[in-house]
Amino acid sequence: MQGNEDQELRQEWDVVLKNGGRRTIIAEAARIEADDGEPRKVTFIIDITQRKQLEERLKQANERLDHLAHHDELTELLNRRAGLQRLDEEIKRCERYGTPFSIAIYDLDDFKAINDTYGHSAGDSVLQQITSLVSAVLRDTDLHIRLGGEEFLIIMPGVNSEEAYQGMERIRESVAQQTFTKHQLTMTLSSGITSYVEASGTRLLDRADKAMYQAKQTGRNRVVIASSFM
Repeated sequence: MQGNEDQELRQEWDVVLKNGGRRTIIAEAARIEADDGEPRKVTFIIDITQRKQLEERLKQANERLDHLAHHDELTELLNRRAGLQRLDEEIKRCERYGTPFSIAIYDLDDFKAINDTYGHSAGDSVLQQITSLVSAVLRDTDLHIRLGGEEFLIIMPGVNSEEAYQGMERIRESVAQQTFTKHQLTMTLSSGITSYVEASGTRLLDRADKAMYQAKQTGRNRVVIASSFM
């Protein structure tokens, strides 16, 4: 109210009503000169509660769409597209800084029998429970990705193939020791591992995939490190 400059103050407030309700308002105060020459303050209040609620719902919807664009809806893991992009980023990081990393592809053994016997709902529950278990065993720096169906990719920064093997063995044992869904189903997984050695993402995936199928062919429920000939 003091000074000679015209001033307008505009601010958004969250307010609590006497009945306990909450509203969002914009209050705008302006200084005016009255007929007697003295300054007065006039305040305009606009209720923007509905607008703020719509903005919040729109924000949540956009966040959900962004999440779905990068994540698998069933398991909440990174989806194939986002996962392969992260793999390319890890390759570039490795080439720039010389840091090692390994990948593992794993597949659930005889998963089709679950869907055929108990239905797809049970199969979905198995996927959710197993991927949650695997994620809990992984390090915070590892990336867990659903490639499609019952096949998954794990990116393990900073580890060689032997260290990745030890990590996947822990995961394999954890899955084999648990039961899943109300049917108390037992599951196993087979996994193939490879480390980065100047190869494209496609080549790395191919090597890990071949090692995984070797694990399948030699009895399932095991982890195989890709050989240099794969």
